Amino acid sequence: MYDFIWDVQTNGIVLTSNHSSIEHELRPVYAKELNMFGFDKLFKYKAQDSLPYMWAESNKYYYLGKLIATIKGACIYKSPQIEVEDDAPVGAELIPVNLEKMIDKNKGIINALAQTTIKKIYSY
Repeated sequence: MYDFIWDVQTNGIVLTSNHSSIEHELRPVYAKELNMFGFDKLFKYKAQDSLPYMWAESNKYYYLGKLIATIKGACIYKSPQIEVEDDAPVGAELIPVNLEKMIDKNKGIINALAQTTIKKIYSY
């Protein structure tokens, strides 16, 4: 697994050539998921699902590269609770991830990975 750095310009990530000993399982978070947990009561955002607004790793939610909230206490009998970080931009308009720019910033490493994979396939 390759590591990444947060990219505040795109609200996305940029892959690095460093191999990480910890595998991050980041996933994009769209408006439907935010609404399901009640983020719509804390932040402003358009109800569109073509672009993600945040990133999540397990129950931790990141915006512009910063941890802003953690979901706790969800079970079949209990609704989840949002624990908001002190420096979270509560009340702010969330800007979606600029996927086009994020993909463009990652083209170099993605192309290198593709070439390495092709070479490995042909070597077998």
